[in-house]
Amino acid sequence: MVLLCLLSVLHNILVNAVAPGLLNTDNTPQADPMALKARTARIPLRRTAELDEITPLVLYLASPACSYVTGESILIDGGVAAQ
Repeated sequence: MVLLCLLSVLHNILVNAVAPGLLNTDNTPQADPMALKARTARIPLRRTAELDEITPLVLYLASPACSYVTGESILIDGGVAAQ
């Protein structure tokens, strides 16, 4: 991503990524309940993320307010990476 970021800024293009953890979607009920419970237990917040918790970050990254942010990969994982 660093190379892509450095090449893109020459054309005024910002490169950022959103890295969500376990996300509650329409497919979540189809997941194996025991596996979902085990994965959720490893999340410090003890729950999956909702789409409305991810959307504000995506909107920010796409907005003019984000004009000085580039080359970032932002985790939204309920604290998993902090462990």
